[in-house]
Amino acid sequence: MRHLSLLFAVLFVVPLLGSDSPKEYDDRAEEAGIEGDWLLVQTEEDGNGFAVLPDHVYSYRASTFHWSSGAWGTYSVDHRFRPTRLTERSTMGYTQRSIFQIDGKTLRVAYLKSGDDYPDGFRDARGLHVEVYRRVP
Repeated sequence: MRHLSLLFAVLFVVPLLGSDSPKEYDDRAEEAGIEGDWLLVQTEEDGNGFAVLPDHVYSYRASTFHWSSGAWGTYSVDHRFRPTRLTERSTMGYTQRSIFQIDGKTLRVAYLKSGDDYPDGFRDARGLHVEVYRRVP
């Protein structure tokens, strides 16, 4: 009888516990790490920092990005490269080729102002634009 109870629990009760996927994402696949909301906290170009407007948030969900200014589009991530490549295609017609790095709750994104190619790293490139974000809880 004890074995039958255990078998019943495994076959019928365990599946009722559900999956680990967050319900607010409708069980859609998410890109590990970058998904979520990110607040812009720092920007620099050619090594020179400049002011950041408050409350600028970037959101990544299910291969779609949304900028608090209203811009949005699709994105893809290529983990075959180090640093990881991020390609964003805006509904306004531009494609941004970036690299990114996540360290805890900090996201660093770098792109070349020319927009023609991916940067090799986060330093020492003419026309390099670096943005630093903090994860929004």
